[in-house]
Amino acid sequence: MRVLMALLLIAASAGTGGGAQSAAPFSITISTDKPTVKAGSDVYVEIRMTNTSNHSVDCTHQSQDFLDRSFEYEVRDGSRKLIPKLERNVPLESDGVSGSPRSIKPGETCEAFGGYVSHPYDMSRPGEYTIQVSRRISGNPRDGVVKSNRITITVTP
Repeated sequence: MRVLMALLLIAASAGTGGGAQSAAPFSITISTDKPTVKAGSDVYVEIRMTNTSNHSVDCTHQSQDFLDRSFEYEVRDGSRKLIPKLERNVPLESDGVSGSPRSIKPGETCEAFGGYVSHPYDMSRPGEYTIQVSRRISGNPRDGVVKSNRITITVTP
């Protein structure tokens, strides 16, 4: 009986170790210095990406139209309804800091991310909006994505 219990404990420990290896290699934290803005004002979000792995992680950014396009953005209104991206008849503008290859070592943080979320999303109506960003772990879609915390922006009349 003791041998059976010992084998079960060893098997359970091995299963736990496998789960730890599949942990996300980085974390994402978003913030804003203006959680309350007037309707029609720009909404700026800062993104920090921290390497939580034991190897270098790609943190290259693709800045276009003053927003880092290497992240996906989810913007919801006060009733949790997803806000669609605005349709534009003109091409997006490059802001001159696009695509610089960069990686971060274990424990390091990239802090030069973010942008104006209010450019591609209509946040002009008064109310509360929640914003969350995500980024693919790798080029392989099966590896999944890492999601940030959520922040709330209040738009006043």
